[in-house]
Amino acid sequence: MQTGMRVRLLIKGTVQGVGFRALVKQLGRNLGLKGTIRNLSDGSVEVYCEGTERLIRDFRKKLEYRGDPDSPFSLNVESITPHPEGDAEYASPPENWEPIDVDYGEALSTFEREMLERAEIGSLLLVETNSETRRVGEKVDSVGGKTECVGEKVESVGGEVRELREAATRGFEDLDKKYHVIAENLEKLNPNIERMADSLALLVRDHVEREPRE
Repeated sequence: MQTGMRVRLLIKGTVQGVGFRALVKQLGRNLGLKGTIRNLSDGSVEVYCEGTERLIRDFRKKLEYRGDPDSPFSLNVESITPHPEGDAEYASPPENWEPIDVDYGEALSTFEREMLERAEIGSLLLVETNSETRRVGEKVDSVGGKTECVGEKVESVGGEVRELREAATRGFEDLDKKYHVIAENLEKLNPNIERMADSLALLVRDHVEREPRE
């Protein structure tokens, strides 16, 4: 059975003003961790957490949130540095290890805490919405690119069909011209054929008349 451990996680990136503490609290409580979450003056966030090695490892993985590093309003975790209990950077752990919560640094009423947490959750939802909108936009651009590709293929096929149709039309036109030439030649031959037939008929009649009768 794994024993509990305590560690300080130093998290850098765009992690303040984007609802990150609300996310850390929810993830930590879902795993049953204890500890404290604090904003630091340099823009980073520190998390003191207590739990089994496996749970803390899973917790760290869940905190590796990748957003748009170029946007100042997009939650983006650049690094998570662990400092185990006893490390020189394990500096100001909480006195009481309760279910993980946010340390706002001053005494607040229950109402004020709830309002702050709701504001952070609102910021987090806005970040998620922006991220989802960006992903949808990328998919639309991708589909648009594929549509253009299909359009180009359709145009290509259309061009081939036009070429085939034009070739067939030219073939029929050539055939029609040849037919007219043959028809004209036949028309010219008809009088000669008729004269040849008349001559043949006369020869046959003359031959018949010359045959001796019994």
